[in-house]
Amino acid sequence: METRYIRIAVGQVYEYYIGTDGLIHRLTRKSGKESIMRGTLKRGTVVIRINGKHESIKKIVAHAFIPRSRVGRWVIKHIDGDPWNNAVENLQLIPQREYSRITGPMSGSQRIEVITPEGERKDYSSIRKAAKDLFVSYQTILDYMSGSYKSSVLDGYIIRRI
Repeated sequence: METRYIRIAVGQVYEYYIGTDGLIHRLTRKSGKESIMRGTLKRGTVVIRINGKHESIKKIVAHAFIPRSRVGRWVIKHIDGDPWNNAVENLQLIPQREYSRITGPMSGSQRIEVITPEGERKDYSSIRKAAKDLFVSYQTILDYMSGSYKSSVLDGYIIRRI
């Protein structure tokens, strides 16, 4: 596939162009000298500084070459998982709702099993859900599991990670 270029910004000294290959070219307006900008990795996203402002390269590429990226709630995701590969073929638009399901608050939760003094077993998808069901705080369950408590309303319960 042939690389296409679009001018994305004009400053006092430089003009900036983005290609479908995900590379950003900086052209000096006076001399015409061209260079490719590398960018830096910040919080899992490669960003560059254009006219004094940090911009995400994947967002620039998507807005320049993928028509739907500016309309609605979309998240730009790398297909191969490499944040440095910002080629158009490697970027995928996912609805925000679907992306939230993949990476949402429950994705880092710890599953636990609670055994009551009567021997009844119950599995919970998170410590917070167990705390809500047992009418205790999240911290109380964490303290009980680590053994750093004197006495607790959970005495007699067995709580362990699954």
